[in-house]
Amino acid sequence: MSKTVSAIYEDGVFKPQEPVSLDESTRVYLIVQPFPKPEEAIQLLNQWMEGDPREQVETWTFLQRVLDEDRPSSRPLFTE
Repeated sequence: MSKTVSAIYEDGVFKPQEPVSLDESTRVYLIVQPFPKPEEAIQLLNQWMEGDPREQVETWTFLQRVLDEDRPSSRPLFTE
């Protein structure tokens, strides 16, 4: 069984933020990945918004075409 659980590290111990159904003393693998700070997320979103407008138009045109081609219906999803 594999499950992702958020935890807080306090007093040298990882404390799960939700119940886990494990027998006492069960050994587990623990991958530690800190939550990003809000400032980091805001910076990343700003970088995405500053993208190349030409590339964004090309990407959107490509996505429209691919989504229309992959539909079971013959009616286009997007109108020009």
